[in-house]
Amino acid sequence: MLQNLVSKTSLAISKISSQKIPKTIDPRYTEAKTTFKKISFDVSKMINSLNQMQLNLQKLATASLKFGEDIDHWFSDAPEDAQLKAKTTLSFSKHFSALTINFLSPKVEPNVIALLVRYQNEMNRLNDVKIQRKLARIEYDKSRAALESFLADPSKIDPSKLEEAKLKVSKDKDLYSPLNEDFITSVKKLEDNRESSFEKPYKNLLCLTSQYMMQVFTELQKFRTTFPPNLFVHNEAK
Repeated sequence: MLQNLVSKTSLAISKISSQKIPKTIDPRYTEAKTTFKKISFDVSKMINSLNQMQLNLQKLATASLKFGEDIDHWFSDAPEDAQLKAKTTLSFSKHFSALTINFLSPKVEPNVIALLVRYQNEMNRLNDVKIQRKLARIEYDKSRAALESFLADPSKIDPSKLEEAKLKVSKDKDLYSPLNEDFITSVKKLEDNRESSFEKPYKNLLCLTSQYMMQVFTELQKFRTTFPPNLFVHNEAK
C-alpha cells in the first residue's frame, strides 16, 4: 500500500513538473546572489603567479650558489686580490640563497599564499552551495506544488496520500533551508571581510619582499669594498 501511495505522490509531482511551478523566492538570497556576483574574484591566477615567483627565485638562488662555489673553486690558486673577489662573490651567493630559501619562501607561503587559497576555497565552496541550493529549491517547489494540488479539491483528498505529500514537502524543505541560509550568511561574511582578505596578504607581501630586497641590497654593497669603483659606473654603448 505504501508503494502505491509513493507512486501516486510521484505521479502527482510528475504532472506538476510539466506545468509552470511557482518558484520559491527569498529576497535575502536574491540580494546575496547579486552581492556574490559583484565580489566574485578568481584569485587562482594570483596564487599561481606567486607560486611561480617562489619557484623561479628558488631556482635563481640555487644557480647563484652553484655559480659562487664554482668561482671560488676556479680562483683557489689565483692571486690574493682575485681570491678576495671570488670569496665576496661566494659570500653573496650563500646569503642570497639563504635569504631566498630560508627567509622569503617559508614566510610567503603562510602569510600570503595560504590566505589567498583560503579565500579561493570559500569562493569555490559557495559556488557549490549555490548549485546544491538550486537543485534543492527545485525539488522543494515541486513537492510544495504537488501538496497544493492535493489541497485544491478537499472533496477528493486521500488522507494517506496527503500525509505522504506533507512528509515530502517537509523533507525537501529540510534540505533546501540550510543551504539557503548557508549561502546568505556566508556571502555576507565574505563581503564584510573581503577588504581585509585582500589587504592583509597584499601588505604581508609588500613587507616581506621589502625586507628581502633590503637584505639582498645590503649584501650587494659588500661588492663595493672589494671590486674597483669603475665597475659600478654605467657607460652607455656608443
